[in-house]
Amino acid sequence: MAPIIRLGNLAALLGTTLGQQVVSLLPSIDSILMLQEQFAQLPMKDAAATARAGPILAKQWSANITAKTYKIGSADSLGVSDIHYYYDAVVQRYRMIVDSKQTLFSPNATLHTDQLAINASGLNFNTTIGIGRDAVCKPFHRPYFDMFQILVQFGTSNGSSKLGNHTCEIWQVPVLNISACVGNNGVLLQYNQSMRGYVSVMTWKDTMIGPPPTEVFMPSMTCISGYPTRPCPSNGSTKLDLYRIHSPEEPLSLANRNVGDALGDMAFTCTTNGQGFAGGGGGMEGTVVSWWKVDVNLDFGQYAYCLFDRRSRHNFCYGGTGIQVGRESALGLGKGALQGQCSPNHDVGNWLSFPQAGQCPKGTPLGINGCTWRAHWVRAVNTSCILHNRGLAKTCEEEYGHAPFLKSAAVFEKALASPDPVKGGCPDVEPHVVASVAALRPPLTWI
Repeated sequence: MAPIIRLGNLAALLGTTLGQQVVSLLPSIDSILMLQEQFAQLPMKDAAATARAGPILAKQWSANITAKTYKIGSADSLGVSDIHYYYDAVVQRYRMIVDSKQTLFSPNATLHTDQLAINASGLNFNTTIGIGRDAVCKPFHRPYFDMFQILVQFGTSNGSSKLGNHTCEIWQVPVLNISACVGNNGVLLQYNQSMRGYVSVMTWKDTMIGPPPTEVFMPSMTCISGYPTRPCPSNGSTKLDLYRIHSPEEPLSLANRNVGDALGDMAFTCTTNGQGFAGGGGGMEGTVVSWWKVDVNLDFGQYAYCLFDRRSRHNFCYGGTGIQVGRESALGLGKGALQGQCSPNHDVGNWLSFPQAGQCPKGTPLGINGCTWRAHWVRAVNTSCILHNRGLAKTCEEEYGHAPFLKSAAVFEKALASPDPVKGGCPDVEPHVVASVAALRPPLTWI
């Protein structure tokens, strides 16, 4: 599967700031972490300088927010999300409940996410995806991060403006491509950020100043009693052909990484109407696709989100079920129950996560000492060859909004199956390029 850009629809979560809606694919976790790391690298101001610099923002409020994403230079919205946002800077916590329209597989699909973050020890950053019995909880721990404090620490005033009937002061953080419209009483009216060729515009309405109700900061019932999900009831195993889109420098390993089958990976390659990530000129350009043959136990667990930690230079996963290989339908939007954990997901394809703790040692059969998977790398090709030379961008555009993307998946598989262009194949990427020992630059994101 592709190293995210997955982070967007949870991208919807906060638009490009917390995820890139267009290429958005999962919780905006990765984009939040990238923004957090960028913020940490900026020189902090002392208290006196901070008091004179950025805006004075309301510390406690509740609001409804509409987040829209645009390709830079275009007035046509590429994605819309409705967000119920509860913010408490005094206690240091927030909650976002998001409904984002997903048109990738069908015109009327909606992704529901509920994200709760608290400055506390333990699993303090929890996202619930889905509704009712099909909801799953993705908990993990991260240092608490308040995106609005970027304005306070580094914002510079750039005059005033009007948004509807409201007058506001414009504040900018140019180094992070952030701008905001702050109204009376420190209430945000609009918050914008551009990233990877897109701009996210978040507009506030129905804002209520004051402490949000305490109960809105209680974990969801799914996180309280439904995490992790139980493994699927199966003792068998199977062989899978799986794929991962990644940087050429990434080591050849599936441990603590996400992948997808050919149909599932179309959620990445087709997510921007066939243009590729970042409109075909950004995220996917310069990446490669690796083909893996994998033996897995069929007792699939909950799909985990796997991330690259830029500080430790290691991958880690959160939200999975122990040593079980995780599975879900692409974007969790297939027809299968519990987001496709125990379903074949022929409608939208599969995403899988591979916990390092479940990997079988070389030469060890499945099941020995509880191991749940083993993988063999086959070959890699340039992503651009599949998109442009073999016509995947065109088939993506033709099938967009009408899953399953069978024609696109067939183009994808043929490109990896043979280096012969007559057979629809793409030339090999030299193994020594792909298998670089040191990850000189991190994966684009996660999965």
